[in-house]
Amino acid sequence: MKNIIIGGASRSGKSTIAKAVAKKLNISYIPFDSIVSTIGDCFPGHSVRHCDDTLSNSKEVATCFKVFLSHLNYEGMPYIIDTYQIKPEDLLQAIDPKDYTVVYIGYPTITLEDKIKAVRVGARPEDWTEALSDQELAPIIDGFIQDSIVLYDQCHAHGIPFVDTTEDFEGSMAYCMEYLCQGVSHHA
Repeated sequence: MKNIIIGGASRSGKSTIAKAVAKKLNISYIPFDSIVSTIGDCFPGHSVRHCDDTLSNSKEVATCFKVFLSHLNYEGMPYIIDTYQIKPEDLLQAIDPKDYTVVYIGYPTITLEDKIKAVRVGARPEDWTEALSDQELAPIIDGFIQDSIVLYDQCHAHGIPFVDTTEDFEGSMAYCMEYLCQGVSHHA
């Protein structure tokens, strides 16, 4: 069975898809962002850390990701990982793409206003976004949109599938889930 990697912009639906696919395929779900945040919190001087500029330390995070994957693969457990800090070009330095089903998710053409509305509607209880006003949230979301553009361009350049959730979020999520489940089952 091929393991799965979902990359993409924050607030694109990666975790939602990853959890659903993990449940459907009965595989482990690993939120790599939590691992990155843990490393950053425990070792604040380390270059592997959560950043407001989420793609700024992509190469360092990809190096950590590669080592982490080697340990997971040694254990032989099937998994799906979601992460937002790794650019496609750096991911390709960390993995052999034939060994994984990979997809990136983002929203490169959405307006700032529409994405803020979507974030507000999709926020979980006690979500960090709830503590911020729209004015405070705007530059953060704008950064996520810029990340989506970078990810889309790199996916296109490197032949990695990219699912754009700008127009039809629910439909895009359903397509992504079907793509991932079929991609894994065809290689099982």
